[in-house]
Amino acid sequence: MTRWKIFGYCLKRIVLTKIFAGYLFVLAAYAFYIINTRTILGVRGTAPYSEWSFCDFLTMISLPLNTILLFFVSVLFTKRERNTRKILLSTPLYDRFYLVTLAVAPVCAYLIAAILAITVCFGSYAGLFSYENFCSLLPFAAVLLLPQMFLFLGIGLLFCRIRPEAAYVIIAFLLFISFIGLVPPTFLDVTGISLIKSIDNTIPVNAVIPFNLSWTFKTSRVFITFLGSVICALSLNGESTNTAK
Repeated sequence: MTRWKIFGYCLKRIVLTKIFAGYLFVLAAYAFYIINTRTILGVRGTAPYSEWSFCDFLTMISLPLNTILLFFVSVLFTKRERNTRKILLSTPLYDRFYLVTLAVAPVCAYLIAAILAITVCFGSYAGLFSYENFCSLLPFAAVLLLPQMFLFLGIGLLFCRIRPEAAYVIIAFLLFISFIGLVPPTFLDVTGISLIKSIDNTIPVNAVIPFNLSWTFKTSRVFITFLGSVICALSLNGESTNTAK
């Protein structure tokens, strides 16, 4: 069976499911809620459609996006899925290529979910404020969301190949970090929350707050992307240590 057929099978097993449909519905509702209770107020008095407010929105949707990515990575390595693929997807492909094909499916789910949440945001901007300069905001979505996607994909592949239940431990850890409101140092900040917290508190509310990405923040995004890519490469290299009896 070709890699495209394997990819199509895995994508179908993820995207065309009631779980994913329900998740998208909840995510859209959550994004709408964040926009109408938080983003609409602006960050420190800035416009709801400012770079500050949009980046704040992105940090708020990071947790559900990373959660669904880790969940679907774990699904690919459950005993049931392994046994199903042994029967349906007999293939001469090397294990490395086979795992790469599998890994693309959760990435597609992540991107679909991210596009949906951003679409809800932009739709609200257009409907409430007649704002249409969306192209100026899209690069910030890539800067904030893609590095963490690579990192959590790599972490998920690394641990879920050994133990699929590891994803739930990681998700629980992310929920705990979010609950206590921990703001890591900029260089270790995965979700980008430190960017919002970096606003100078001495600036009066409703004053013009210049938006800029510090050199440290830019470097951190490159480092997180590189680290995630390395972990992905290591995870996809060689046979899984999970014998899945």
